[in-house]
Amino acid sequence: MIYKHMKSIFIQSTVWRKVFVGLTGLGLAFFVLIHMLGNLLLFIGEESYNMYSHRLISNPLTLLLEMGLIVIFSIHILWALALAVYNRNKKGSSAEKDSNSLIHKTLWIQGIIILTFVVLHLITFKFGTYYTTIYNGQEVRDLFRLVNEVFQKPLYVAWYLFSLLILFFHLNHGLQASLRSLGFYHQPFIQKTGLIYSLIVTIGFMAQPLYFLGGFVGI
Repeated sequence: MIYKHMKSIFIQSTVWRKVFVGLTGLGLAFFVLIHMLGNLLLFIGEESYNMYSHRLISNPLTLLLEMGLIVIFSIHILWALALAVYNRNKKGSSAEKDSNSLIHKTLWIQGIIILTFVVLHLITFKFGTYYTTIYNGQEVRDLFRLVNEVFQKPLYVAWYLFSLLILFFHLNHGLQASLRSLGFYHQPFIQKTGLIYSLIVTIGFMAQPLYFLGGFVGI
């Protein structure tokens, strides 16, 4: 009886939706951090970055990870939209009163910009021009050359930096909301964690196009 009552409350409330959004959000936040750290090899040099990319691409587990990311990304978007619609329709609720900040109100716009950025990013780099180079007799994709080529375009870099700024706000807000939805209520800790994590990811990513556009390659 108690189990059925608790189950009913859980299903009929927004708790389970927030948990889904929170868990998938944390998963995506962890991914962007790992992706950023891997890309820091760009600063070390061509061979280090190209061999890292080659090992990643040639690993059969990478395809499974990519499929998993697509699933997590899709679930995050769908449940976040469902939660937004629910809160929007529940006018006068405490959820609505606590969600009147500009960042919160524009989450869906941020999501569209980030989704557009991800699609263009994949088209530009993953499916972009396929250059090759040879290291110790092994032919690998010269992704470093493509990155260097793309980041020489000021308009693309401007779009890239703008998208990362949007990612910063989305990641900062989303990470804090995810932690709260999973039971963390120490507000100072949540705020500092969200801010520091988002700054690390954003600054790490922003440094890359600026490094190439600034002509620091080879110095």
